Amino acid sequence: MGEIRRGWVQGWILFWILLMTGIVWGHGPRRPAGQAPQALRTELPGDIGSADAPLLFCVGLHIEPFGASVSALVPDCPDLSPRAGIRGTRPRPDYHDPDLLRLHIESIRQLDKTLRKHGGRMSVQAQTPFTRLCAEQGFVILADLEAAGHEIALHFHEYAHLGRDGDELPVEVWSSVMREQIDWLQKACPEAEVRYWSGGNNYPGVLEAATRAGLDVMSDHKNPHRQRTFPEMLSIHPWRPSGGPTAENIDSFWKHDPEGKIVYLPDGIFPDEDFRARKKEGNIAYLNAITEGLILSLRAVREDRVNVFHITVHPRELRDSEFDAWIGQVIVPLVNEGKVKWATFSQMADAFESWEKANPGQNPHAPEAPGTGSKAGVSRKREEKPGMEASAITFAINCHEHFHLEDSAATVLRLVDIFQRHGVRGDFYFTAPLAEAYAEKRPDVVRAVRESGMGVSYHIRPPHPACQGFGGPLAGLNETELERVLRDYEIYRTDPVTGQLQKNRGGGYTLVKEVFGTAPVCVSSQAGSPLMKRIQNRIFLDMGAKMTLMYHESGTDLQQPFQFVDGLLIRPSDFSITRWSEGSRGSEGFWWNRIAGPRASPAFDPATRLDYELDAWVWPRPAYATALIHENNFHFMGGAGWQYVYMNRDRRPKKPPWDPHESIRVRQRAIAEREAIYRAYEALVERAAKTMRVVTSADLVALATDE
Repeated sequence: MGEIRRGWVQGWILFWILLMTGIVWGHGPRRPAGQAPQALRTELPGDIGSADAPLLFCVGLHIEPFGASVSALVPDCPDLSPRAGIRGTRPRPDYHDPDLLRLHIESIRQLDKTLRKHGGRMSVQAQTPFTRLCAEQGFVILADLEAAGHEIALHFHEYAHLGRDGDELPVEVWSSVMREQIDWLQKACPEAEVRYWSGGNNYPGVLEAATRAGLDVMSDHKNPHRQRTFPEMLSIHPWRPSGGPTAENIDSFWKHDPEGKIVYLPDGIFPDEDFRARKKEGNIAYLNAITEGLILSLRAVREDRVNVFHITVHPRELRDSEFDAWIGQVIVPLVNEGKVKWATFSQMADAFESWEKANPGQNPHAPEAPGTGSKAGVSRKREEKPGMEASAITFAINCHEHFHLEDSAATVLRLVDIFQRHGVRGDFYFTAPLAEAYAEKRPDVVRAVRESGMGVSYHIRPPHPACQGFGGPLAGLNETELERVLRDYEIYRTDPVTGQLQKNRGGGYTLVKEVFGTAPVCVSSQAGSPLMKRIQNRIFLDMGAKMTLMYHESGTDLQQPFQFVDGLLIRPSDFSITRWSEGSRGSEGFWWNRIAGPRASPAFDPATRLDYELDAWVWPRPAYATALIHENNFHFMGGAGWQYVYMNRDRRPKKPPWDPHESIRVRQRAIAEREAIYRAYEALVERAAKTMRVVTSADLVALATDE
């Protein structure tokens, strides 16, 4: 019974993922409530792609195992049929439901109609019970698709057919069950030559199992539990994996083996490896995300390689009108120009095999020879710093630890020294309480920042009333009164215990400007209200600011990196050397928490991450990056002192009066760990200084206004 319950839970997880994205009954993915509909992006840069290096393109259709049971070929495994359910629960999707089966068959026929109208090709990947029901009940949908020129292939959800412990079963069982699935495909479509499959992405023996089952082409790698792949897999050139993948490691799978039995077709090049994120904001956002990947992929095509790309869809996932428009307005013009060619997955594999015969011994992963470049006019090799077209990076240090002044001062002085030794400047974001403390107790820090020419910017922390949850002093004010009070908070001091203004002392933006002798260039509003943000931007602009934040780590428009709001430049950042995940495992982590100690991993070396991000950048304009860190991150683990003073453990604001002594709860790092973070940070600065332009906020404003 425990096994059945676990199987039921897995089925429910799959169901709710698909239901919430609109795949079960259609049409999804759904746009979040209150979000304005997006426009379909159809205008593409004219310089992408080349008819001399066409990108082979296919629509991959996944038919899910709704209502599947674990195969009888699996030894000692009870029936984990998702139809078993539990009394009183809502029924799950099941192709034994004739209405659902009919709806999905109709949807597939509409996809076929749309693609045939545009001369397109589809690789239809199916599995039981869909295939079995088609064979047993006389539905000829798969046979009709095959006759229309589409490919019939296998979509193999291992947990549906092998059970929850499928990854622990021997290769012989895998190959037998895969062969069973192929048999049902061919019963439903007798003319089908099934060569391709997707699935089994965490099983090291999947390549051997597929070979034994008679398959020789694979694609769609992702960790099914995380809905992510590995960064290495974001490519457009097929290869033959030397070994199977695991949930933790892709090395053998990524390595090319010219004697390998399986051809792997990568999805394409995308800004990140998160599949789920591409679908979470609705149909149009998903299609636009695919278009973005298409553009990146077209920029990376090579004459001396086979280039492939595809989109994955499900029955009733996309509205017919939207998909038709996307195919007709994005794909068809590229096909007409010869930059994109329709091909099924097996045809892509055949093209790769022809390339192998013409280029014996060549590794498809090998970089381009010196002096050559992609016919799209863009090389993926990063430029060196001397050229003005080199990519740029800002080292942004948020400084706010006035409750632990000596640690803050030591960190800022050390970072100033690091930047000076490598001939670059950092960008320090100071709060007013910290600037006040430096001026009164550590004027040497103020002097070091001023004399070294470091960038100076400004940000706020509680109890500033613009911070969410601390707006008591602003309650009930109209717009005119709100602007007057917010301006006062940028002129006078905020009492750290009550949050009230102290008009006998200076504070806010004005104080930071006075202490460091220059108007802070970039400002960061923490307001949740759009009105309050606009008011703050007006105030900061009046006081001398030139730039503001709309996002912290990434979000810059790929076409227009320099944009303005309320008269202030929006700080550009295409990517950030701040946090990322290790391969496809787990959630993102800040690199400084993974550079030393028991959780240390080489995957979190920031200099290596910078190399990776630059190598992956394929747009024709320079990249604008941000290396963001807080000064307390070097010496403390977890939260900064102000978080303990003003926030509860559940991150909700405390009520005044606040006790500054709560700041003693910060957790100090071991000295060895601190030093490891400093060394890694300096190595990042050194790497950037050699390969990029290191810029401050003032430099970015100058670049934007010069254009």
